[in-house]
Amino acid sequence: ALVLFFVFLKDGFSPWRAFGYGVFHSVSAFCNAGFGLIGNKSLLPYVTNIPLNLTLMILTIWGGIGFSVWSNLAAWFRSRLSRRQKRKERLSLHSRLALVTTGILIVVGALLFLVFEWNNPNTLGPLSRGDRVLASFFQSVTLRTTGFSTVEQTALTSPSILLSIVWFMIGGSPGGTAGGMKTVTISILICTVWATLKGKSETHVFGRTIPSLALRKALTIVTLFVGLAFGMTALLAITERSYAPSFFQLIFEVCSALSTVGISQNLTPLLTIPGQIIIMVCMLIGRLGPISLVLALVTRHKKTEGLVRYSEEDVMIG
Repeated sequence: ALVLFFVFLKDGFSPWRAFGYGVFHSVSAFCNAGFGLIGNKSLLPYVTNIPLNLTLMILTIWGGIGFSVWSNLAAWFRSRLSRRQKRKERLSLHSRLALVTTGILIVVGALLFLVFEWNNPNTLGPLSRGDRVLASFFQSVTLRTTGFSTVEQTALTSPSILLSIVWFMIGGSPGGTAGGMKTVTISILICTVWATLKGKSETHVFGRTIPSLALRKALTIVTLFVGLAFGMTALLAITERSYAPSFFQLIFEVCSALSTVGISQNLTPLLTIPGQIIIMVCMLIGRLGPISLVLALVTRHKKTEGLVRYSEEDVMIG
C-alpha cells in the first residue's frame, strides 16, 4: 500500500486519495478481486509503471498461492535459520506443486503473450522492449483471477484470447484467494498423463505417490468445470443470439466469470437480462464450486468407503 501511495501521489492525486487508492488496490490485488478506482480503463495508464506493476504482481501471487503454502514456507525458512532446531522442516508436496506450477504458468504465460502481441499496435506494439516484457508478465499474473489489466483486452489477438481463457480456468492455488480449477489440480492431472504415457500404474511426483482419491477429485473438478464452461457458453449464445457475438467473446466472458477473474471483452454491459443472470450464476458457482465440491467428495467418501467392493473388469480405452 505504501508503494502504491507514492505512485498515486506522484501521479497528481491528493495525499488522502492516494492513500485510499493505495490501500484499496493493495487489498484488491491480494484478494485477487481486481476491482479498481482509476476509471473505466483499469490500469492501462500505468502499463509502464514498474513499482505499481511489481507491487500488484507480488500481492496477487502472494494471495493466490495459498495460505498453507506460506505457512509451510515460513516454517521451512525458520528451520533452516535456526541452529537449535535439529529436525528441519520440509516443503510439503502440496507446496512444491503449487510453487512450481505457479512459476511455470507465470513464465510460460508471459512468453506466449509476448510472442502473440509483440507487433500488435493496439497492445504491446507501441511499448519499448522492456515495457513489453513488463506488460506480458503482468498479464500472465493477472489472468489467473486478479482481473487487473494494463493492456486493452478487446484488442487482443485470437491466440492471446485463447491463452487468457486457459489461464482463467487454471486459476490460482488451493487455499488461496484466487478462483479457477487450481494449479495443483492441473499439475496432478498432467503428471498422471505423463505417468500413463510412461506405462506406470501410479503417479509419482517429487518422490511421493499421489493417492487415487486425489486423482479422482482432480478429474472430477476439471470435468465439471469444463462442462460448466461450455454449458454456460451455450446458454449465453442462445440468450445473446440477437446480435451474435463471437464464440471467443462468449467463452471469454463465461470463463472469466467462472474463475472469478473479472476481465472482460466489454461484452458484459451489452448482455441481455438473462445473459447477465447467467454471468452472475457463473461467478457464484466459480467462487463456491471447487471448495464445496471437494468437501462433498470427502464427506461422501468417508461415509461409503469399505461398505461395498465390486469385482474389477477391464474395458477398452481410446
